[in-house]
Amino acid sequence: MIQQDWLYYLTKLLRCSSSRGFSLVELMVGVILAGAVLSGAGVGFASALRAEHKTQAETQGRNKLNLALDFIAEDIREALSVSSSEPLGWTDWEPASNDYQPVLYLEKPAIAPSTTPQRVVYYVVDSAVDGEGWRGSHMIYRSDEPGEKGFPLVDAIAASPTSSCTGGGTEVTAAGLKLFLEGSSIQVCLNGTIGESLKLGTSTRVFVRSVEASN
Repeated sequence: MIQQDWLYYLTKLLRCSSSRGFSLVELMVGVILAGAVLSGAGVGFASALRAEHKTQAETQGRNKLNLALDFIAEDIREALSVSSSEPLGWTDWEPASNDYQPVLYLEKPAIAPSTTPQRVVYYVVDSAVDGEGWRGSHMIYRSDEPGEKGFPLVDAIAASPTSSCTGGGTEVTAAGLKLFLEGSSIQVCLNGTIGESLKLGTSTRVFVRSVEASN
């Protein structure tokens, strides 16, 4: 409303002065009014730009979480066995650093010509420990080699899981990753972060095709 009033007075001033020229006072008033209008427009533009950046960051964060969730779900879906603790016969699979917390052990069908089943472990680690400029409190790694931390699947994982994710069976929680293992059904929940306070939660239920999951 104030900007509209300034525009009205500025227009009126221009009309009144079109035939006789501008006095110094009128020029100063015009400059002040024009500056106020441009300043208000600049504030509005900056606000709209911040809102757009926030929306883009939220969309990108949610897409990353969903991609990571789909990747984990597909691994589980293809598994011959799923466990939240190290199975018998798995030796030297722990990374050299104790900061990497194993949360999920999978055994998948062999890839020809090999006849040895694939082994996959998912770890959760504090982003600061990794030391590579990752975002958020924690991140998730996927490893398919004994003793190796593998590759980072997703960062910007929250320090705690979302309370809205519930399920039955054995519950496994590590930072923003929560699992519920119940027979051949596994509920996977991810809680991510955007900036300091915004949390993004997503989840899916996966069924192991081959055998039952174990704790």
